[in-house]
Amino acid sequence: MHLVFVSSLVPVAEPASGFDIANRVLLDGLRAVGAKVTVIGFLEPEQSPALPKQTRLLGTLNVTNARASRITKLRWLTTAMWRRTSVSCAKMHAISVRDLKKQLDACEPFDALVLNSIQLAGAFPWVFAAYPSLYVAHNNEAQTARDNAQRAHNPLVRWLYERESRCLARLEQQLGAHASHIWTFSADDKDTFGPQAQHRISTLPLITPTEVVWNPANEPRPIYDLGLIGSWSWEANRLGLEWFLNDVVPHVPPDFSIAIAGNLAVPPAVDHPGVTFLGRVADAGAFVRSCRVIPLVSRTGTGVQLKTIETFTAGMPAVSTTLSVRGIGTVPENCIIADDGHAFAQALIAQVEGVKSGIVAKSDGRLFRQSREEALLEQIRIGLKTLEQPLVTTRTVLDLPVLDLGWHQALCYAQDLADRPEGCSVLSFLNANNANIMMKDTGYRAALSRQIVLPDGHGVDIASYVTTGTSFPANLNGTDFVPALLTFLTQPKRIAMIGARATSLHKAAENLSRHTPWHTFLPISDGFFDRSQSQDILNEVERQEVDILLVAMGSPDQEKWVDTHVRANHARLVINVGALFDFMAGEVPRAPEGLRKLRLEWVYRLAQEPSRLWRRYVLGNPLFIYHVLRHKLGLQRKAGHQ
Repeated sequence: MHLVFVSSLVPVAEPASGFDIANRVLLDGLRAVGAKVTVIGFLEPEQSPALPKQTRLLGTLNVTNARASRITKLRWLTTAMWRRTSVSCAKMHAISVRDLKKQLDACEPFDALVLNSIQLAGAFPWVFAAYPSLYVAHNNEAQTARDNAQRAHNPLVRWLYERESRCLARLEQQLGAHASHIWTFSADDKDTFGPQAQHRISTLPLITPTEVVWNPANEPRPIYDLGLIGSWSWEANRLGLEWFLNDVVPHVPPDFSIAIAGNLAVPPAVDHPGVTFLGRVADAGAFVRSCRVIPLVSRTGTGVQLKTIETFTAGMPAVSTTLSVRGIGTVPENCIIADDGHAFAQALIAQVEGVKSGIVAKSDGRLFRQSREEALLEQIRIGLKTLEQPLVTTRTVLDLPVLDLGWHQALCYAQDLADRPEGCSVLSFLNANNANIMMKDTGYRAALSRQIVLPDGHGVDIASYVTTGTSFPANLNGTDFVPALLTFLTQPKRIAMIGARATSLHKAAENLSRHTPWHTFLPISDGFFDRSQSQDILNEVERQEVDILLVAMGSPDQEKWVDTHVRANHARLVINVGALFDFMAGEVPRAPEGLRKLRLEWVYRLAQEPSRLWRRYVLGNPLFIYHVLRHKLGLQRKAGHQ
């Protein structure tokens, strides 16, 4: 299998930062399971690629905010505003679309892209969407930006971080929706992509790039009682250091020696006489081994903490905040967890005294690393295996991925979702009216981006034709698709139903039972319940042990409700069905088959209910065409500026 590893910064020969180390570990893991890998990305100044012969450089680029001039930062911000993207992605526009495509073409033939982190992939999502892909989410980038916004005192800075968070959230969902599999480095970050994506997400246990050498007899004599090392220019690390210096160090005895390694533009003033700032050290591993105890002080941020991995791999005694051991699993016995500053200090004192007396010792980090490496390679294999499955293609409508399938393909795909032994998949439908709602309701768009969307009606056909020159293979509207799917599913299923009025709900259940008597239909609740009762209703769904859940509350309510409340323990397949129960109950007549084949059912419905639907169709259809044309011009403008 030939993979193209697409990364903002290519893996380097001597990784130092957490991002660099994660890149190198993933690259080495892909090669260890037998994949051929070609790397595409930028190289930071004064670095060398890990695989020079297999790396196609897009150029040399400094992306670190702390090293950038004010003019450079202003240029990044201007580019982000102009391109309606995040600042982190705007940095990647140092290369043109044309040159990027040339680099990808030079890698052909290949099987798939590994989109490593959001920066480069999010800068050119329409370019990478043309290929099968796996997405690597290093951190919950949008959450990190939200956290920064909450801490910002300056209103302008707060607004910029909030904007960054919105852009990153949109891009994360877009990249995740297109990927056949998603890798995260922390189990907590899996929630970023919603409950419906959980069956195609796995967590990669992060390890150190080098093997552990265990030789207790040759351990160096400790120089410092406590030692911290990190990239302190990164805000999450800096906040942890500030907490340690302000809340922990004042409670530590004055004769404790405390070494802090890593670059700091301006080391803070500290009253404790034992604190020493060393700056960057030549050998991070040697520094860690020269300390008796390692404080792990993360207070914010997402993802697994590399400092924690390095500490446990080295077998070092430690005191850690709860956040620092997120995603670790089993914490070594020589590590104490504390989150209060005073309690943290007391744990440090106990650990240092224990090391000096021989009660607390270093552990054999080889076992820690070996178990994580085995799990890492297994999760990589799981992700790569998804590429061997039949590819489900999509095309975008107003930046939302929509399945590009014919009837039989769509039915087979939905059957596979319903038959899966774990996870929860959600099917929704996009028509012109829903698209108009999506353009003004960001919560609705976010929910749809975490669901599997099928094309419904002539409007999305027009959008597809304007954008790609071709229509969708089939009109997979829910009113036709769901009954067809129930017929297609020959194995009996238990199917829960929520939505519509109570009379329509029960009548629809009766008619569906006559339509497919081998299934069991379970009316759970009408759609007008108090939303505070959502958990009680879903508890009943779970108690019934259903396979499929049909939700008919109308858009956007049904999609947002499912996204917020429904989880894998409720059903394997959830379908948002709109007015299906009203149709199945016979309360709303269907258009003649001839009009349905022409995808003009909306004309019939408008004639039946003009007072209710005139605004949706008479005003909504032209508005939808406006959105489509405006989006098309926006894409052309992006391409033109390359």
